[in-house]
Amino acid sequence: MSNVAINWVWQSVSTIALTPSARLVILRLADRANKENICWPGVESIALDCGISEISARKGLKELAQKKLIRIERRQDGKKRDVTNKYLLLITGGNKIPPGSQNSNTMRGKNFIPNHHINPHKENDEKSAVKKADALKNIELLKNILM
Repeated sequence: MSNVAINWVWQSVSTIALTPSARLVILRLADRANKENICWPGVESIALDCGISEISARKGLKELAQKKLIRIERRQDGKKRDVTNKYLLLITGGNKIPPGSQNSNTMRGKNFIPNHHINPHKENDEKSAVKKADALKNIELLKNILM
C-alpha cells in the first residue's frame, strides 16, 4: 500500500468529477499500489474488492485512463498470453493541479499544505496493517455514501 497514493486520491482526485465506480476503482488501485505507484490486480479482483460488476470496473478503469489519472499497460507472459494489466497511478506532485480538478485554487502555489502528513519512511508491518484496514473502512464508507 502506498500512503502517498492514498493521500493523493483523498486530497486531489476527490476534486475531480468521476462516476462512483471510477472513485471506488481509483481508491482500490491506490490501496494496492507499491512505492512506485504501480499495481497489477485483475479486473475480476478489482470488481470483487469494490463490490461492483466487472463491466463497471472496466468502465471505471477506462474513465480513469481518459482523465489521465492512471496509465494502463497490457502485459503478456513469455508465451504471448495476456496476464493482468499493469496500472500506474499518475500522481501529480508539487504544485501541479490534477487534470480536471474543480477546486484548483486550493491546490495552487507555495501555500498548499496537505491535510494529512505523508510519512516517506517505511512503516512496520503492524502499522501498515492498521492503515490498510483504515483504508478499507474508508472504501466501505464511500460505497455506502455512493449507493
